[in-house]
Amino acid sequence: MRLELRTAVLALLTAAPLSMAPAAAPRPSDPDHAQVVVRFEDLDLSRRSDVARLYARMRYAVETLCPAPSGDVARFVRGRACQRDVLQRAVERAGIPLLAELHRDHTGGSRDRVVRR
Repeated sequence: MRLELRTAVLALLTAAPLSMAPAAAPRPSDPDHAQVVVRFEDLDLSRRSDVARLYARMRYAVETLCPAPSGDVARFVRGRACQRDVLQRAVERAGIPLLAELHRDHTGGSRDRVVRR
């Protein structure tokens, strides 16, 4: 995946099977991956409030990529694990220090888990 922050687009990818993706989601060109684009050209990423908005958009996108239906325990567990993994990778790839800090605060993660660029 190529991430160009200058274009103000953050793509979130997952290797989850498409059977876990919502029916209305567009089919990606690579059938083993789904993708959602999160736009943030309207945000100032030096401001914590705007980074929080970006994080909320990312979480919403991850929930779209990795649904966790409550009626099926196994699918719920797989969906939540997918959400955690995809969000972690997206935060790492973004390389935005305030975003990494916010993610650590939300997940209780260690400073060493999130790589900064």
